[in-house]
Amino acid sequence: MISLILATHLLSLPSQPTQDKGQIDPNSARLFFEYTMPAQDNEKSQLHLIHYVTPLQEPKTSPKKEWKFPYNSLGFVQPPTSDNLTVRFRVFAQTRNEGPEDVAHWTTRLFLRLWNYAYFRASLDHNQLFRRWVDVYLCQEGDPGGEQLFDIDTYELDEYDRPTRVNTIYIYQVQKIPNNFELCREISHEYGHAILPTVGGYDKSAPESYANGDVGERIFMTWLRDDLKSGKILPDDAVFTPIPALDKYISEKVEPLVTEIATRGVDENLLVDKTVKGYNEYVALSVYASQILPKEIFGRSQGLTAREAKDLEKGILDAAEERENWTVNIPAYLKEKPIYIPLCNGKVSNAKVLSRKGKWAKIQPTAEPVTIKNPPLPPQ
Repeated sequence: MISLILATHLLSLPSQPTQDKGQIDPNSARLFFEYTMPAQDNEKSQLHLIHYVTPLQEPKTSPKKEWKFPYNSLGFVQPPTSDNLTVRFRVFAQTRNEGPEDVAHWTTRLFLRLWNYAYFRASLDHNQLFRRWVDVYLCQEGDPGGEQLFDIDTYELDEYDRPTRVNTIYIYQVQKIPNNFELCREISHEYGHAILPTVGGYDKSAPESYANGDVGERIFMTWLRDDLKSGKILPDDAVFTPIPALDKYISEKVEPLVTEIATRGVDENLLVDKTVKGYNEYVALSVYASQILPKEIFGRSQGLTAREAKDLEKGILDAAEERENWTVNIPAYLKEKPIYIPLCNGKVSNAKVLSRKGKWAKIQPTAEPVTIKNPPLPPQ
């Protein structure tokens, strides 16, 4: 339930989360609404949204374009290890609709749901270097599309009066984005750049220099689709993106990519290639890992991935080998196919090993579940 509140002194509200230093001055009266949601992967973890309807006392100036943003929404999270809600998203906008039916409101809500995926399924959180914030600018101008930048904000100073380091996302011409699906895709893509391992250096034949945007787009939108279908989240959480649109995207942009790498195995030569072929190999392996590995192993592999694509394969193998027992998650569209898994030195149950490629094994599942038992790792 969304409640509309008139705040005369924000800090006096008993339900108000603790705000980090650097927040906009709360002492001016502003109309806002707020609500709390449980995180979809851990009901003990809270996601909290505050959406201000009236303008800020002073507009926020964006560090890149020096554009003015009079309106602000805040996304707070409460990880299970913390008793407090803390800021993860500041969403600045140049226009505002009166009431909840505003793009900044729904955008902030989607970002909070994506944070859940990054935190609980990939063991990632926003970098402390940027105060664990992602600043989002919903722009009326600019070339259509989005952009993520690690930047210096000279308009916001730290406690030593120095410009602050910021992790920023710009969504340009937000009012002209053609449909909810495109808004969802753009946000998922740019958040991938903001939080996933920054593997890059690809040449002009690739879609982008850094591949983590396309990785995030495919992983996050698959998880959104699955959670919408299961009722784990609401359409409100995915900017009302229609499930059929997500199904079409996944059947065209995710399943073919994953099926190819699952059935032929990883090509180590492609992982070090800086052309579009290497880019696609990295994206495919990342998305495949997110689908077949338990979240603990996938998250660990992300933590072991640095700035080189080849680090991902080693991270997957090391993370899989660390677990004494684990179960392979096999998507429905791969159920009848022989697939490669990171078997390392383990033993597989309910599957026949057809061939080996280094520490990968091509298996044909014979029953469910397919499980792996690893020998103990040697002492360090």
